[in-house]
Amino acid sequence: MLLGNDAVKIGDGVLDQNRREFEEWAALASSTD
Repeated sequence: MLLGNDAVKIGDGVLDQNRREFEEWAALASSTD
């Protein structure tokens, strides 16, 4: 059970990191327009 919860936390962390990087890229892309 703990292992499953840890895996979910790690997955959420990866998704959150990817979302932040995408938002930064989108902001840079829109600012160069």
